[in-house]
Amino acid sequence: MIKNLEPLIVNLLEHHKELRDNDYRLVANVYFKYLENIKHRFGDAEYQGVIQFLSMFAGGDFPNPGTITRCRRKIQELEPELRGKMYDRRHQQQTKVKKEMINWEQTAFLKNNEIL
Repeated sequence: MIKNLEPLIVNLLEHHKELRDNDYRLVANVYFKYLENIKHRFGDAEYQGVIQFLSMFAGGDFPNPGTITRCRRKIQELEPELRGKMYDRRHQQQTKVKKEMINWEQTAFLKNNEIL
């Protein structure tokens, strides 16, 4: 899940220092990298429209996706009738994700089998 994105994000942060302080541009670049793999599904005009959207997103013209999902999670916590079918399933995954993050933090100190 989260760990699968690590190589891409590390690469982007290493090669594009401006992304280190701009989540909008970082997210747009991650989406662009994924888009490169599926651009054959789009016509030229559609592809250019997606590129324009990513450019606008990177410029901060849209709300941050993290803010949107945090807001949804808080609303669903407080208002059970607004919970979707995936609410319980996501909460069951919570333990798995926590373990993944803890293991990630523990292995972050190791690189090439050496302690940094």
